[in-house]
Amino acid sequence: RGVHMLITSPGCWLVAAPLAVIAVRPIVPAIRAGDPTFALVVFLFALLLRVGLPAAVILCVVTMALRGFLAREAIHRNLFNAGQHVLTLFTAWAVLHAFSIDPTPIHPWSFHEPNIKVSQLIAVSLAGLAYLVVDNASVDVAIALIEHRSFLRIAHDDLRHFAMVGVAMVSLSPL
Repeated sequence: RGVHMLITSPGCWLVAAPLAVIAVRPIVPAIRAGDPTFALVVFLFALLLRVGLPAAVILCVVTMALRGFLAREAIHRNLFNAGQHVLTLFTAWAVLHAFSIDPTPIHPWSFHEPNIKVSQLIAVSLAGLAYLVVDNASVDVAIALIEHRSFLRIAHDDLRHFAMVGVAMVSLSPL
């Protein structure tokens, strides 16, 4: 029943469709040249907010596999990208769950305009921050290990991207 609700939910498809488009035609800013996964975070977070962790994880893994296949990336890189995003989705979900926000395809979640609670705004903001910290830190650690560079230096160089994506993700995902 949950899968049927997911498939028939217009809100889910409004978020899932851009995932497919980005997998085929990535949006990559100059600062992240060579990293076509960066734009996915906005849509994955929105999907997590709307239909919950299991649905977001399934669509994340399918999108990562499709993107990796189309880009002919090595399997280990594909597995890392999928694992990284599943971990970040779980982290954000844990924050949302702590605030009693636990959507499912059967019971989707969204802000209700006249009754938006401050606790919901805080929950979404903290979940977005947790998502971005884990997402960026996992990539920065991998880069530091591969390139034998300082993690702190890489994280510092990545701050502008972190801020740009963070503002976009947290402010646009609930829409």
